Formats: sequence, C-alpha cells, structure tokens
Amino acid sequence: MNEEWFGICAKTPPDAQGHFQLQCREAYYTLQALWALDPYSASPEQVQAHFQSIDPARYSPNYAATSAASRVQALSRVRLSNLRMELDTVAAGTDPGDADNRTSSVDHQESFYLDFAAEPAPGFTADLSLNILAGVAENQINEIQYETRGRGLTGTDEDGGTTDLAALERLDVNRAAFQWDTQQGNLEGFYRTGHYHWAAEGDIFGLYREAYYGPNLDMYNGEAPIGLEFTGKGKLEGLAVAAGPQLWWGANPAVLARYGKQFGDTRITLSHQEDVSQLKNTATLNVIPEQRTRVTALAVETQKGPIGIQLGGLMGGTPRLGQPFRYVEETDDTISYGGSGYHVLSDEIRLADTLGGRARATFEKGNVHLYAQGGYRGLVADAGGDPELLFTGWTLKESGRGNQMSALAGAVFYVQNWQFGPNFLRQKPLVGPLPSFSGSYDTDTGYYLSALKARNVLEDPFVVLGNRETTAFELILAYDPTPGTWMWNWDGEYREDAPFAFSTNAVYRIQPTSRDALLGFTDTGALFAFPSAPEAANVWDVNSRVWINFGPNSALLLNAYVGQGQATGEDSRLVTRYGGDAQLGMGAAVVRAGVKVDDWGPYDYHRVFNQTFPLQLEAHASYGLRPLPLEGTTTRIGIEGRYRSLDEFSPDADIFGSEWEVRSVIHVSL
Repeated sequence: MNEEWFGICAKTPPDAQGHFQLQCREAYYTLQALWALDPYSASPEQVQAHFQSIDPARYSPNYAATSAASRVQALSRVRLSNLRMELDTVAAGTDPGDADNRTSSVDHQESFYLDFAAEPAPGFTADLSLNILAGVAENQINEIQYETRGRGLTGTDEDGGTTDLAALERLDVNRAAFQWDTQQGNLEGFYRTGHYHWAAEGDIFGLYREAYYGPNLDMYNGEAPIGLEFTGKGKLEGLAVAAGPQLWWGANPAVLARYGKQFGDTRITLSHQEDVSQLKNTATLNVIPEQRTRVTALAVETQKGPIGIQLGGLMGGTPRLGQPFRYVEETDDTISYGGSGYHVLSDEIRLADTLGGRARATFEKGNVHLYAQGGYRGLVADAGGDPELLFTGWTLKESGRGNQMSALAGAVFYVQNWQFGPNFLRQKPLVGPLPSFSGSYDTDTGYYLSALKARNVLEDPFVVLGNRETTAFELILAYDPTPGTWMWNWDGEYREDAPFAFSTNAVYRIQPTSRDALLGFTDTGALFAFPSAPEAANVWDVNSRVWINFGPNSALLLNAYVGQGQATGEDSRLVTRYGGDAQLGMGAAVVRAGVKVDDWGPYDYHRVFNQTFPLQLEAHASYGLRPLPLEGTTTRIGIEGRYRSLDEFSPDADIFGSEWEVRSVIHVSL
C-alpha cells in the first residue's frame, strides 16, 4: 500500500503517472530500532534498557538527507545549463580619401544569454535560451545582426512626439525546444531550433525541408523554424506529422505528413503538404514566402544488389487551378506585340499543370558509383529541392520548382585515396520567362498595348527562376586518406582528421535565356518585384578546400574560390570575384583571416542590387579556456577587424575610399 503510514513516512510530489515515493521520517527509524529486540526472548529489564538506549533525534539526519536528496532532484528538473556573456568594444570609421572628412568613433555592445534546461518528467526534456541586451554598438560596418533589434526602434506618443521603444527589445527568446519520448512516438517542438529533412525516409520530392541555418538566422533575426513534429513508433512506425506557422524559413503555415511501409527490399512512401494560409513577413530575400500550395507525392524505392531504383509522382499547386497567365512565342511575322518580335498569348492553369514525376537509377559496385535521373514538372507542380547527399558533394541538383523537364547524370570513381566525380545537368522550362515591354499605342490597330513585365512569385501562378534553361557541367576532384571522417558531411569542416586532405569543385552553367523577376526591399522595408531580370549569361564557379591536421586540436583549414556570377535583382553586370580564408587552431588559440576581391557584400541585398566591394578583409585572433567546439561557444578573449574599400558599385556609389572596424571581444561561457 502506497500510503503515508500515519506520518511514519512522508510522500514526494507525484510524477507524471500520479505515483509518488515514500521518505522515511525519524519515527520510521525509531520503530525500526525498537522492533530489533525480540520481546518474547527478552526480560523486562532488557526491554527497558533497550527502549532507554534509543534517541529519536539520532535519526533526524537520515530523514534530512533523504529529504534533501529529493529536493535536489526536484530542483534539477529545471536548471541553468549555460550562461553566456558577449562584451564587445567597437572602434570604426570611414576614409573617403579626404583627410578632412575622415570619421571615427568608439562604441560598445553587451549581449547576455541565459540557457535553461528542464526535465519535468522522465522522457520529457525542454530547453530555453533568453537573450538580454544592454548596449548595442551603433557604428558597426555590418549593420544587420541579431542585436540590431535593440537599435533605432521608435514610436509616436499621444502628443505626436517620438518615443524610444528600444527597451521593448532588450529581452528576447533566442531559441526554445522540447522533446517528449513516449511508447507511441516522439514529439518535438521547436522555435528557432533546427530540424532535419525527410529525404532519407522516402520524401524524395523534398516536401519537408531541412531547417539548419547557422549564423544566418541571427544575422537577419529570423524566427524559423517554428512548429511541432511527431515521429511514430511501434504500431505507428513509418508515420510522421509536422505542423506549424513556419516549419522552415519562408514556409507558409502548413501541415505535412508522410507514411512509409517496407515490403522486403521495397519501400513505398506517401507524403502530403497542406498550406493553411499565406506567410506575410520575411526577414531576408533568400527565403521569400510563395503562394499557398497543396502537394501530394508517392514514392517507390527498391534496392536489388548494386542497383537502386527510385520512382515518384506528385500532384502540386492545385489551389492555383484556373489562375490566368501570359506567355510569349517568337514570331517572324511583321505583326507582333508592339513590334517586339513576340506574340503574347493567354492561358490558365489546368489539372495537367499540377502533375509531375521523377525517376532515378543508381549503381554502386566497388570503386564505381553511377546515377541517372529524369524528371518532369507541370507548371505549378512545385515541391522542395533535393537535399540528399548522393555519393559526393555535388552542387548541381534538381531545383524542385515546377515548369521544367530535367535530366541529370553523374559518376564517382575512387582510385586509392583519390575521388573523381563528373556531374551533368540539363533542364528547360515548359513555358519560358516573360520579357518586359513598356506600354505603347499601336497606330495600325488603334489599340493600346499594355505593359508586360517579368513574372514574380507573389502575383503569378508560376515563375522561371532556378528552373531556367540550363546546361551545366560539374567536376569534383578530392583526396581523402581517412574516409571514415567523410569530408562531405555537414560537419566535415571540423571532423576531418586526415593529416592532409583537399577537394576542388568546378561548375560551369550555360544559360541561353533569361529568367523571371526576383524580389527586393525598398528603403522602408516594403517588398517589391523587379520589373525585369538580368540578360542571359553563362556563369561559373571553382571552390577549393584544404585540411591540414598537425595533431589533436591543431589544424589549418584553407578555402579559396573564383567565379563569375549574376545579381539576383535586374542588373546585368557580371561579377568576376575571387577570394579565400584560412583558419588556424592551435589548442585553445584560434586565428582566422579572409579576403574577397570584387565580390558582393555579406548581406542578401548586396547581391540583389549587385553591390560589390573592390576589397574586403577580415581577421580574428582569440584565446580561450579550451579548444573551440564544433557547436556552442567557450570563454574567449580576442580581437577582430574588418576593412572594405568602396567604388562606384558599392552601396554608397557616390563615396569612394574605405571603411573599417576593430573590435575587442570578450565572451564568457559556462
């Protein structure tokens, strides 16, 4: 019987199932001592002497220790798991080339993090990280960061005056998550805490996207991902459901589900995505919320010896059925739309435009790995991209957007510790991009021809962006004598343990046509669509990485790149850029340095508006209590600096010269 025994035992607070534990009070130990004597074999004198020798106060420490242990266990259910302090002093300035107009200033910034961990019941854990701002440096040349939220926030009071509202942003939830593990399944909740995709579980069209964004999430003060994810166990094995207002950055509020079943060597998976409303706000132009969609996909995967087969079909974009769209056809006729050489035609989205499919075959035997893939997507049959890491670190992949036919093929050959991997992509939209024409009056017909502008994701049922007509070639050359720490893993940059390893990836894209329009922000933060897109152009990139390990916690990592790319706005100026960086770790000491030449700046809008800097330099040196970990922070003290030169293509096109920043860094972490 689980009772108090009339005060002889105390009860602990009940657990999640309503059960409690007993804690023995002094009375219990006193009775235990009394009953140690056999009354049937003892004389009255022995009984009296035995009773007189027992002092209940002697047993108070036993109860106190048990009670204290219970209180410690209760307190451990919620604990401070980490305390971080980031204390920076920033000196910055500009040099326009005129000594009389040079500027400089010194400011400070303090940011504190309180990380809590909770375990209210066995199998249930939760984490919460709070950020507290004190000062926010106003003179940083990287003007956007997580702490920027506490700067320049004002409002209007009842008298029409300006009120400083920065104090409202001094406290913020940086991230939160919980996990509840039960016999039926695992339930996870997340706020600004990343999650993995479902590609390895049969979601071959990438409906459920991965949501790890590294420093970019804080850079733009994004709020994703937010939601819940349930993964079934036992009788619910193979079932997964996710729901939330923004399951990945830029996602509409949605519910996603998948169910997979294994039949011998074959797995069949059904996936569904249902957007329930439209996301209104976004923090970065890299993740623009698109129109609501509904996608259902079926995938069949099988493996027979060295051969793998993947087949899938989908129906997507059905909420856009009946939406009108315009497209053009080139013509040699003397009569065309405003003399443009095009006929402008109209149509609407039909059921056939929602259908798509994909087939992939792989072959793996010994040192040879091959794949071939083909796909078809109707005009609005959008899904996710391909997050799967297939064989090696290729970057040429299916975009996931509808309105295209695509074919890919690649091979990886291993020769001892060398890896050689050619890859090929060919894709073409079913309906090409929409060119831009200004409105005009046709004197021959007497009609006014309305303006025509490039499509965009906010106003049109489909667009031509990542699915633009492309023929691309890729080649990977790598050397890795320790493949057990695979360099292509997401953490390969830190996990690679070879004394020497390197990789080079070269990509060349032939793009004979233009694309539709992307979006931009105005000075006031309003979202707008560019009326046109850059001209057709071929682009290319070469990226190299070198690892050199000297011993435990001592390594040098080198990165270098060169390439020619296009802006994501409408400027057609091609940018040929190059640069690199190096990171040296020697025990608890870390030194980093980087250089970029004729490259875009650190933020998305720099590439949108084709804003480049002739030279960008960065350097960092710090020493800590322990080697820098893969994740998290350690107590460190150091110094870092940034320098940029400016020309006519820089953000302030009328200012030539340079800008600089030097920062002392003191970070304290448990």
